[in-house]
Amino acid sequence: MLGVTYVAGEKASSEPIDENLFRAYIGPRADYYLAQFRKFFLVPGGQFTFTWNWAAFAFGFWWFLYRKMYLWALVAFLLSNILGSIFFFHGPLGVLFIHLGYGVLGNYLYFRHVRSKVAEAAMNIPEREKLIAYLARTGGTNNWVVWLGLILTGLLLLGLILTALGVVKIFLPWLMGPSHHYRGPWI
Repeated sequence: MLGVTYVAGEKASSEPIDENLFRAYIGPRADYYLAQFRKFFLVPGGQFTFTWNWAAFAFGFWWFLYRKMYLWALVAFLLSNILGSIFFFHGPLGVLFIHLGYGVLGNYLYFRHVRSKVAEAAMNIPEREKLIAYLARTGGTNNWVVWLGLILTGLLLLGLILTALGVVKIFLPWLMGPSHHYRGPWI
């Protein structure tokens, strides 16, 4: 049993939510995440304590999407792109700092997300079997994120290879319209 107190809307309960509900929502790698979540209960109120998540560190935005944490995926996207372009986070060192934050905070943010989703569902679905089925259906992971990430990474690599070979320099003006056609190196 995880000692979780949850509040959703006007309703509140101090009943502990058992691990099977968390496991149903988490889906793949539930054992890993439950072990990480237990660390948050060693401090009063399930507050933050240091943990490390390699997947969140390495994949950031994509990891948040994969784990169905859409708001945090948006935050990660904005951090990586907007702040990275505007402030001193521009460059490899800035990207490293942002991803270190994902690695340190990933498990805790996921814990809060799972705890919230399980608590909300537990208050609205009284039958345990239906609750577990609902959590398993709505939780888990987005497998499409893996495929999208692989496709976009492949396109990026293809673009880098074509740029390195000079092919993009030849075809990019052609794609932009007739006034930008490449006329060769002699002009």
